[in-house]
Amino acid sequence: MAMRGRTRQIDAGEIDGRLFFNIAGIGFDAEIARRFNTLARGNRGMGPYLRIGLQAACTYRAQTYRLRLDGEAFESKALLIAFANGCEYGNKACIAPHACIDDGRLEAVVVNDRSLLSRLWSGRHLALRTAQRARGVTFRSIQEAVVESERPMEYHVDGEPGQASGPLAVRIRPGLLRVKTPADTAGGTG
Repeated sequence: MAMRGRTRQIDAGEIDGRLFFNIAGIGFDAEIARRFNTLARGNRGMGPYLRIGLQAACTYRAQTYRLRLDGEAFESKALLIAFANGCEYGNKACIAPHACIDDGRLEAVVVNDRSLLSRLWSGRHLALRTAQRARGVTFRSIQEAVVESERPMEYHVDGEPGQASGPLAVRIRPGLLRVKTPADTAGGTG
């Protein structure tokens, strides 16, 4: 079947020199990835993510970031900053409904931190696939970004944790990966 499929070029993102094909994130989602990789110990699925996410929502300290998204500079006390090539983290938790793996762009999502209740409400929007309606969330379609903070930044690439003490450079690498897909698969989806 794969031999009869069509060849498709998909994009990759790059953060701190590391490639990602779905989502790279800074802040809260990176904290969850770090905790999940150290605490879940082979226990996968939605249950451990929910438990770890609720614990992190109560204890995580947001930080202030300086961002340049395609040259536009701004500052945000953000819960998380996600750079999405694909639209969801997994388990249908959709952070970037307009992300597309073959459009030559990343969807930058900045979730401002306001309160514990806003964190839980943002989580609800992820679960219901309505992130675009959440208050305090900014979406930008970009090709490159730079993120800086006074403190070291935890980040993840497709769920694998990392840490940076200096600026994080992010960019899209259009058409980097060639894949075979079934002939009847619709193109252009995240």
